[in-house]
Amino acid sequence: MSFEGLLTKESNVLTAKLAGEFDTDAASEFQKQLEEYDVNGIDKIVFDLSDVTFVASSGIRVFIVAKKRLITDMDVEVIGAKGIVLSIIQMSGVNSFINVVE
Repeated sequence: MSFEGLLTKESNVLTAKLAGEFDTDAASEFQKQLEEYDVNGIDKIVFDLSDVTFVASSGIRVFIVAKKRLITDMDVEVIGAKGIVLSIIQMSGVNSFINVVE
């Protein structure tokens, strides 16, 4: 399954709806898309992984960059992760500093 990433803004929340395999190539392209997005007025970014079937370490890095560098004063949340995707997130430890809602 190919990757799709869609950014939508509603009020002060930016939602990143991801689908497919969030592999190295997809993560690189989506990171660029996220960096180019105007985040003025955004208080929170939500990564919706309910349709993600795989996440590589480079995909995890996108969440970390969003929290640490790109959007330092915003809440970052991951929702909808399940199965192997949730396991990878938990094993990476990213859930210790990013809110992961199962």
